[in-house]
Amino acid sequence: MSNTKNSKESRIEKYRVMIAGVQTNVGTSATIPVRGVVTTQPVIVAALQGYVDAADAVEAARAAYEEAVAKQDQAAVTANVTYLAVKAYAVPLYVGKPTTLATFGLQVPQRTPMSAATKAAAAAKRRVTMQARKAALAAVGATAQAATPATPAPAAPATGGSSATTTSKS
Repeated sequence: MSNTKNSKESRIEKYRVMIAGVQTNVGTSATIPVRGVVTTQPVIVAALQGYVDAADAVEAARAAYEEAVAKQDQAAVTANVTYLAVKAYAVPLYVGKPTTLATFGLQVPQRTPMSAATKAAAAAKRRVTMQARKAALAAVGATAQAATPATPAPAAPATGGSSATTTSKS
C-alpha cells in the first residue's frame, strides 16, 4: 500500500490488508519473530484484529453517541416548548394560589417596583412624546387646511311663512 499518511483510517486499512496476507500466506503452525518473540499466525492475526475491532467499536459508539445527542437536542426543544406552554397556562390561572403554583415548580411572579429615577425618566419621555405628537398633528392640520378650498355653507331652510301643503276641510 502506497499511502504514507499514518491516520487512523489508513492504519486500520493497513492492518486489514496485513491480516488477509498473513492468513493467506502464513500457515497456522508457522512462526514469525515479532520484536524478538517467536509468534504464530493466530497470535499475529489476533493482535492486528484486536485493534481493528476496537477502532470499529469506537466508531460505532461515536455514531451512537452523536445519534443520542441529536435525539436529546430534539427532546430538549420539545420539552422547552411544552414547559413554556404549561407555565403560560398555570401562572395566570393560579397567580393567587402560591401553593398550587409550587406544585408546578413555579412561583408567583414578583413585580419589582419602579424607582423614583425610572418614574421620572418615564414621565419625561412621555412629555416629549406628547409634545412631538401635538406638533405632528398641528403640522398635518395646517397642511390639510391649506389644501382644502373654502366651500360655502349650505343654506338653512326657511322657517315660518306659507306652507306649500294645504289641508282640505271636510
